[in-house]
Amino acid sequence: MQIMSSQLCKTEIAPSLDFALHSDINLVYSGTFQIVWNQLADEIIKSPIALAHNLPIVHALNKRLFEKDDISANDYLAMVGFGRDGIVEKIKQNLRDRFNREPGFDFQMVLPDDILTYAYLEKSIPFETNFDVFDEPFSFSDNIPVQSFGVIKGDAAADQVQILDYSHADDFILKFSSPMFAQWEAQREGVKYAPKITDEIILAKVTPGSTLLETVEYVRERIQASKYSKQMLDSNVPEILQIPKIDFDILHQYSEIEGLSFLNPNFQQYRIAQVLQAIKFRLDETGAKLSSEGFMHLYLGASKQIRKFIFDKPFLVYFREEQARYPYLVLWIGNSEILVRA
Repeated sequence: MQIMSSQLCKTEIAPSLDFALHSDINLVYSGTFQIVWNQLADEIIKSPIALAHNLPIVHALNKRLFEKDDISANDYLAMVGFGRDGIVEKIKQNLRDRFNREPGFDFQMVLPDDILTYAYLEKSIPFETNFDVFDEPFSFSDNIPVQSFGVIKGDAAADQVQILDYSHADDFILKFSSPMFAQWEAQREGVKYAPKITDEIILAKVTPGSTLLETVEYVRERIQASKYSKQMLDSNVPEILQIPKIDFDILHQYSEIEGLSFLNPNFQQYRIAQVLQAIKFRLDETGAKLSSEGFMHLYLGASKQIRKFIFDKPFLVYFREEQARYPYLVLWIGNSEILVRA
């Protein structure tokens, strides 16, 4: 069930990767709002967006740390236009044709000069082999019992986990692979072979930086320098992998910029009527599923050891297409508020 972000006490939505991170607070980032912002700047305003108040969110979004090129064209829809050009119906029709769904927002657009910028992203990444489900709940760092999955003993699922770096039980980086995903994408396109940027799933139990961006870049630097680059979980010793299930459906309103007017030439008479972003995500033993949409409405006026990989303390999750500069989804899990309770 969808919940407003304002109803969550320990979870925040980040409009940009360059957003302050606190270890015990969940932080959720999806690139849909950045796409919404970028296409308004590129296709309508034709310059970086300038609002009446020079808020940090405006500065962060104008850095454009995420672009359309960072996501496969098959997985997103991005549109912008005026009411007089039928942008609402165009969005609805494209969503039906490409993703067989209706928009999650009620577009209350009635005036010809109104502008709507919209983006939708959908990813489904199944694991080739389901991971084990732990029968007993385990406590996250805030002592809340949650459901979990992983590898209880050496089995086929362990072959999907690559150890990218390991220092100790509270400091390691893992990568999850899914050959099934590449095959599924090719089938979806109706061809025998479709060269495609493959997705990587990174889980990193590390000390965070001051922002999501710093933390992601720190993890990527460690991956590049690590000696563990091709090591898998060892089935000859009882190594344990345990990951809490993540499940949330959050609607966020960027109220801090609603009502602001534009300073860009030829757009000073425009104000922001409404800005919303929805992010729905689940990670469990079967794989990962993500759907996210956003819109903005403008109106005129180591050594051989038995290692443990248990994500029972704050950790980072990010999804990035391998040739992209930055991820399209980043989570900092600082508490159990968006985990699946036992």
